[in-house]
Amino acid sequence: MAMYTPLPSTHILRTPSPLQTPPSTPSSGEIPPQHTTPTPSREPTPQFLPYISSRLPQSQDLQQLQGAQAPQQPHLQHYAYPHQPKAPYALPTTRDQRLQIRTALRFGIPHKRISEVLGVTQHQIITASKGPLTPQRHRCGNKPAITTPQRARIVQWLKASPSRRLLRFDQLHDKLQLDSPELFRELKHSGVKAIKTAMELEGYKRKFVPGKGCLTVCEDDVRT
Repeated sequence: MAMYTPLPSTHILRTPSPLQTPPSTPSSGEIPPQHTTPTPSREPTPQFLPYISSRLPQSQDLQQLQGAQAPQQPHLQHYAYPHQPKAPYALPTTRDQRLQIRTALRFGIPHKRISEVLGVTQHQIITASKGPLTPQRHRCGNKPAITTPQRARIVQWLKASPSRRLLRFDQLHDKLQLDSPELFRELKHSGVKAIKTAMELEGYKRKFVPGKGCLTVCEDDVRT
């Protein structure tokens, strides 16, 4: 009885199915095609050029790299910044503007028209119509203890009687309390130094008066 030994798995012949086409075998004169993946281009991209130029020395010519980059984009147009916003406060008026406001109000021009022409606010028009043309500034330095209108009232009070001009600066405060209570209430917090400074600004100074002898009855009658 003959025994058949099975062939190894490597020697088993398999018939191709009708759906599968056998690979074509190249002839002796043909070169088999090679399946290779496409290699990327070696040319630098426009985004990569700034990095290359920063890494290369400045003396090296970059003409070859510039020829490989894409056409440059047009430069951005100049950005138009918005107009600067107006200041939150109005600029101070000058003496000429305050004089123009008073003149316009005298002729009956409405406030709205004055504001449009002169560029002032409603509050500035009211202030110019009531206050002085050259108001005292309180924006810098120490504020004066006695203002200019108060100094003018003190001078008017001094000129009202010749005996008041002989008073010392330290006596004015007490004398005002007796003769002018309204002015004293305004100056009750002002000291001797403030009163002295106010009088010196008006041109008043202390000076010694030479003593005179007593007049006789005849001389007194002649003078009177």
